Amino acid sequence: MGARKKRTTEPVIADMSLHVLAYLVVKAGFTFEAMRADYGYDVLSSPLTPMGEVENGLVYVQLKATNRIRVHNPSAWVLFRITKTDLDLWGSEQCPVYLVLFDAQAEVAYWLYLQNY
Repeated sequence: MGARKKRTTEPVIADMSLHVLAYLVVKAGFTFEAMRADYGYDVLSSPLTPMGEVENGLVYVQLKATNRIRVHNPSAWVLFRITKTDLDLWGSEQCPVYLVLFDAQAEVAYWLYLQNY
């Protein structure tokens, strides 16, 4: 039998980050819908009332995962390069947009509410 395809690190940490985020978002009382096609957003979420009723409003999430996170100051700054086209898209969105950076080595996620930034 010939050589088989191997799963590389990138899809593994991408899957890990998506599942960690899904757990945290649902636990916090929001819906979680992973987008099939990535055109600047990976997740679409909406809030729920304490009774489980869907509220008005949407939240978009762009998820990034890495094994090599660069921390400038552990209490304040995580360095991660993003494109200007992504910033333009996220900054002009009417709904809240969060950038979530998942550190697969430490199993920690950092988030930024982009329009406030």
